[in-house]
Amino acid sequence: MKFGQQLTCSIKDAGEILGLGRTTIYGLMQTGALEAFSIGRRRLVTIASIKALIEAKTNDNDNHA
Repeated sequence: MKFGQQLTCSIKDAGEILGLGRTTIYGLMQTGALEAFSIGRRRLVTIASIKALIEAKTNDNDNHA
């Protein structure tokens, strides 16, 4: 399944997608910038929140340019 079709990804995958470390991903989840939930022992990040974060940061940069 391709990234565009998935609804969730692991913490590791979220970090790879965004080019960020695990600690930063957990920090973004704690502030609410990334949405995540647990199923059993597995923690999953929503792809929608990753896309929203990218969109927000892209718009932020456009406004400051």
